[in-house]
Amino acid sequence: MMCRFNIWVRTMLLFALGMAMVACTSNRNIERDINLAESLFQSDPERSLNVISSICREDISSDRTLAHYALVYRDAQYYNRVLVTSESLTRVAIDYYTNSDDHARRARAFYQHGLIMQITSRMPEAILSLTEAEESLDYAPDTKLHGLIERTKGDIYRANCLYNNSYEAYEKASACFEELGLPYHINYTLYNMGQAAVKMGKYDLAENYYQRVRDYAIETSNRDLLCVVLH
Repeated sequence: MMCRFNIWVRTMLLFALGMAMVACTSNRNIERDINLAESLFQSDPERSLNVISSICREDISSDRTLAHYALVYRDAQYYNRVLVTSESLTRVAIDYYTNSDDHARRARAFYQHGLIMQITSRMPEAILSLTEAEESLDYAPDTKLHGLIERTKGDIYRANCLYNNSYEAYEKASACFEELGLPYHINYTLYNMGQAAVKMGKYDLAENYYQRVRDYAIETSNRDLLCVVLH
């Protein structure tokens, strides 16, 4: 009888060990796919979204992997210009990264959450999220993300008639993009600065920005930007 019991115990232990190994292997494979999607954001955003959306969320057993999955999924949507109003992904990410030392991912998570808050007209929450993102950049500097955060803050301030604050935020964003040599980002931000300048009554300054943006749009055959600035 004791012998049978020992065999049963060993069988259960082996089964549990086997399941743990399967789960570990599964999470490693999922993490591999998440990393692949993350690496494709800018070079092939459509494939990035396809890779991350092919992962079954229910197969993820690790909180760390789930948070990374949620962050990359939201980033992939962002790079594909998918309009999202649900915070289901960003909430998972910030819940995990809020107290994390991984400040690079923490900053991204709070930035994306701030965008959702902005889109859904929850402006105080948006500013708080963007501020959290900026705090993480003190530990994990990212000039481009800093520029995007400042530009988003500028949009929020302008939408709420805080035109001086808006202009200052756009100036900071423009400086970040200038440092990196990103003409597309620079010129869209210059257009925003022109919009803020108009509201501040600085019409000559606004026209200067608009002219610079028009020249860039014509030079690069950017019809979308040209339509915006001529509107």
